Amino acid sequence: MSDANSYYQSLLQQGYDVNQATVYTKEHFPHFVGPQAAAPVAAPAAAAPAAAAPASSTDPMMMMMMMNQQNQQAMMQQQALLAQSQQNQQSSGPIVINNSQQQQQQQGMGFAMQRGKPVSTGYLLWCSCFFLICGVHRFYYNKPISGIIYLFTFGLFGFGQLYDLLVMPELAKSA
Repeated sequence: MSDANSYYQSLLQQGYDVNQATVYTKEHFPHFVGPQAAAPVAAPAAAAPAAAAPASSTDPMMMMMMMNQQNQQAMMQQQALLAQSQQNQQSSGPIVINNSQQQQQQQGMGFAMQRGKPVSTGYLLWCSCFFLICGVHRFYYNKPISGIIYLFTFGLFGFGQLYDLLVMPELAKSA
């Protein structure tokens, strides 16, 4: 019986009224007699929900259903508020950051396009190696020393020409 009484007292301390604590205690401890066995503890005023009707006239199961319904409504309200706050955070914060990042990227891309030379022209000049004139694209990208070396060594025996196919966009940016 002491377990039932301690459970009943803990429910009263949590803010449940006497009838609610009795119903819950009887659910877990069917042999529990009621509040006569234990002295009731004064419950905090703000923690206890107000009952719509007197407990003596309602069925304990009906009371539990009403409390369950109130708990579900409160949880739904909390979920709605949480979803709304998350939506507000998404709509205000990250979009501003993304817009500034996009502007910086666009400015950076525009700057690179003004600074560099077109890659397509470099590829066309690279094709002159088929006529045994290697390194013309190096001259176009302002690399005359390597252009002369490519010219006299047939593009470093073809290996330099193949390498330049892979690094052509970097050559265009640096020109």
